[in-house]
Amino acid sequence: MMNDDTIEERRIWKINCPLMYNLAHFDTLDWPSFTCQWLPFEEKHEDHTIYKILLGTHADEEENKLIYADYIISNSNEADSIQINGADNKSRLPLNGKLVITKTVNHKGDVNRARYMPQNSSIVATKSSEKDSFIYSDGNCLLTLSGHSDEGYGISWNQQVEGRLLTCSFDQTICAFDISQSAGGSTLNPARTITGHQDKVEDVCWHPAEANIFGSVGDDQRLLIWDYRRKEASSSSGPVQQVVAHAGDANCLSWHPVTSCLLLTGGADGLVHLWDQRKLVSALHVFDTEASVYRVAWSPLQETLFLSAGLQHKIHIWDVEKIGDDVLSYDEEDRFPAELAMIHSGHADAVTDIDWHPYLKATVASVAEDNMVNVWQIKDSIFADE
Repeated sequence: MMNDDTIEERRIWKINCPLMYNLAHFDTLDWPSFTCQWLPFEEKHEDHTIYKILLGTHADEEENKLIYADYIISNSNEADSIQINGADNKSRLPLNGKLVITKTVNHKGDVNRARYMPQNSSIVATKSSEKDSFIYSDGNCLLTLSGHSDEGYGISWNQQVEGRLLTCSFDQTICAFDISQSAGGSTLNPARTITGHQDKVEDVCWHPAEANIFGSVGDDQRLLIWDYRRKEASSSSGPVQQVVAHAGDANCLSWHPVTSCLLLTGGADGLVHLWDQRKLVSALHVFDTEASVYRVAWSPLQETLFLSAGLQHKIHIWDVEKIGDDVLSYDEEDRFPAELAMIHSGHADAVTDIDWHPYLKATVASVAEDNMVNVWQIKDSIFADE
């Protein structure tokens, strides 16, 4: 439920939408999705281009679904536009895209998260609200991944080793799977169960360049760095590095895709911390979002940009290149950090997942507990120096 301040913030955001976006699309699903990911697909036609996105339901009373959808963008130079409710008559937003659900697949339990395998995007792993995880191929469930005793959200494919997958759980463990070892069976046990956290493990993420390094965060407030080559990773000797990352639950992490010694963590303390793995003692910089952070994500195309989202309806777009720059403001209370490039306010409830498009510059998909899917592309002028 939005309070008066939030309603006023969204009214101002709507007025300014045409200044911030090249395009924006707002679609309502029957049930909220807690996951969204662009698939690496682009199909160009004379008058439109098709992209694909992966979603999933959190349905209270109906069977849950893994959702495959097309996002179709018109190639017309004269895109349609829509009136922004609550804005003046001149405030119109470019609307040259539409979301079309192409396939739904039955899923056991809520779809907490879904991610495709980098080496073969037809293979999708899901985390369920039940204890098991699942592997799908072209929409067919191939494998049930056992090993956890409780639900979880974190899931990560290894970008260097095909078929190697990490999952984490509220049972305080991380499970490592090699789906190539399924041998035709319908259930796969973990190749290794990794312990070290002292509370729920909220997220896990493979290093983008090092095949054996991964990180995890949890409700014990810690960021742990692991080396898969160490057999001790399955015993109490545990991680190769660790640090208390937040003054509350540590909810999420993201490695930088290019400068891979850098990573982000987001926490229930409302902060995003920027870390250098080479000196994991204190954060290089702190970004304040003022509400619990559920997701962080570096841009794959603009390496100084990242997103943060969570309990608030807002998504913050940050530019680390602007850290330390001066900000002019006539009102001290309205001052904001120079590194805060923009705030997206297209949702009305907690944001559950975010994903940058792999091909389209500054283009994002986001989902929230308000049942909304937002697709939006930020104008270049937002990142330009004054």
